[in-house]
Amino acid sequence: MQRWQEVATILVGLWLIVSPYVFGYSGEGFLRIYHTSLGAVAVILGVLQLWQDWDLSDQDMLKHGQ
Repeated sequence: MQRWQEVATILVGLWLIVSPYVFGYSGEGFLRIYHTSLGAVAVILGVLQLWQDWDLSDQDMLKHGQ
C-alpha cells in the first residue's frame, strides 16, 4: 500500500457522491442514495486507512502491504 492509493480511494468515493448530480440522475431516488452511501463508505474507509498509516514511513508502508 502507498499513500496515493488511499488518496485515490477517497477521490473515487467523492466522485461516487457527486456523479448523480453531474450526470443528471439525482432525481432518481434509489440510484442517488446508493451512490451517495457507497461513496461515503469509500471515503470513510480511505480516511481511516490514511489516518492509520499516517505515522509510517515510506519503507514501513511497503512492508505493511506484504
